[in-house]
Amino acid sequence: MSILDNENVKELIRIMDLAIPKPKYLLIDKYECEEDAIVIKRIKVLDSSGNCIKFAKLKEVTPHLCKFPVIFDERIQDTEKTD
Repeated sequence: MSILDNENVKELIRIMDLAIPKPKYLLIDKYECEEDAIVIKRIKVLDSSGNCIKFAKLKEVTPHLCKFPVIFDERIQDTEKTD
């Protein structure tokens, strides 16, 4: 039996988030453009391969925006309709 099969070790890994790779950058994939501001609706935390680790809660990620590269989804998210 491997030590990684031990339930206590599994719980420790889960608690310490050791199984989750460290974030590499943040992807803002839902946002709206207003007059003089961009309103962020959703942020994904991505690993170095571009895989989504998890969705970030806006309140929790705001203080960390300056610590990671931030990328906006290339698709325009503006909800205004053009005529």
